[in-house]
Amino acid sequence: MRLRKAQQEIEDLQQQLATLANACLQRDARMVELEAKLAELEPYRSFVEQVRVRIRRREEHEQDAPSS
Repeated sequence: MRLRKAQQEIEDLQQQLATLANACLQRDARMVELEAKLAELEPYRSFVEQVRVRIRRREEHEQDAPSS
């Protein structure tokens, strides 16, 4: 009886381990997808940052210029 219970517990733990391993594989695959998407969007982020810098410079220049 104790042997059967121990065997069942081992089987349950193996199933939990398999489920966890599968979840880890799915997480890793999702991370690869997201990293690829991030790399794809990087040029846009850089462009937006350049536009922000230009706008800030323009605003600073307008504030520094004497009013007419």
